[in-house]
Amino acid sequence: MPSDPTPPGKWFANDLRRVRESQGISRDDLVARLKLDPTILEAFEETGLVGHPRYNRVYLASFVKGLADALTLPPEAVSEALDQVYGGVYRGGIGVRFLGDPEPEPHPEHAPARPAPGPDVFPAEVAATPQPSSGVVGGIVVRRPGRWLAAVAGVATLGLTAWILVPRLLSGNDSHPEASDPVMAVEPETAPALSPRYVVGDTLRLFIVALDTLNPVRVQVDERLRAPYWIEPGDSLEFDVARHIVIQRRADRLALSIGGRRIPIVDADSEGTVRLTPARAQEILDSLRTAS
Repeated sequence: MPSDPTPPGKWFANDLRRVRESQGISRDDLVARLKLDPTILEAFEETGLVGHPRYNRVYLASFVKGLADALTLPPEAVSEALDQVYGGVYRGGIGVRFLGDPEPEPHPEHAPARPAPGPDVFPAEVAATPQPSSGVVGGIVVRRPGRWLAAVAGVATLGLTAWILVPRLLSGNDSHPEASDPVMAVEPETAPALSPRYVVGDTLRLFIVALDTLNPVRVQVDERLRAPYWIEPGDSLEFDVARHIVIQRRADRLALSIGGRRIPIVDADSEGTVRLTPARAQEILDSLRTAS
């Protein structure tokens, strides 16, 4: 078991490696079983990949679920351990539960949990105080117009009405009000401007968003090996695509997003496989821009 200074992500990955070795499964066997890039598995077991700029939390959640299936571990136990890693509180739970490691001693530097605000923090007399006309409520700056503002607005309205009507009554000329009355002036209608054009560039940054559980979806990017990904509903994975991306047989259970805008899936084949290139993505974005 690693000592306390070991980063939680590395500790977690080391425990999963030890589980693999305890079952007599080699790295090559696991790579073949999950159809992984061998360099990814090696990097994960050595570092944990937590904080890696390319492999975010959603990717790692999908990755460790695949490992859990291959190592016959309960997926929920491995997912909970990953949550502890990101919370900075993982302390060898996988090793304790599945390898018989002893329970670690409580860390002396761990501060007690901060209590939720109670009556001592927010006394009843403060909570009952009426809201001010402006200030900070719940950390958000809010401004509420007081009664004085309503009075000022009323006086201003009366003054504007008098300024328009009194000269007309004195002159007795009420013909063609549309030509002299500034209130009746109508600005010509203008066509709405097009939204700014999003340029894909040499590399397409594509997000795959799960509409339903993808367990898994298999994705191939450029010339890299096809890999499985487990994505929960509402989660997404990010891919940088230089030449093409192929998403196999899940077109009805996912959505695609580019530059913060969801794009329709227009190129799926009869089996639900999607193939997209940067040039084709640019065509779709341009068509959406002119149609909106």
